[in-house]
Amino acid sequence: MDLKTVWANLKNEKFSHADTLALEAYAAALTQKGADKALIETRTKLVKLLLLRLKGVTNKNAKIYRKAAYATAPVFEIKEARYLFLVVVREFYYFWIGDPNAANYVLNKT
Repeated sequence: MDLKTVWANLKNEKFSHADTLALEAYAAALTQKGADKALIETRTKLVKLLLLRLKGVTNKNAKIYRKAAYATAPVFEIKEARYLFLVVVREFYYFWIGDPNAANYVLNKT
């Protein structure tokens, strides 16, 4: 995966209705926590990278999600970028599975 090309084309990607709802809920939770527009945009784009790997997955479980995250993480050559990606996918997991308390896991310092 060429990160630069994929990153530039993320705005054109189409996602399932369920994934779109999860993305919107994640962005809303970030907004509620006081995140600015740039932070929300960056984090939702990171999530979209993961969702590209998860396209077509019908069985939403932790093992599949983790495999997709670990398969995507190496595209980030900079350690800090890889760490941010992993933080974001940990936060988003709860939205992906439809946890009603998902917003509780957003932007926590722990």
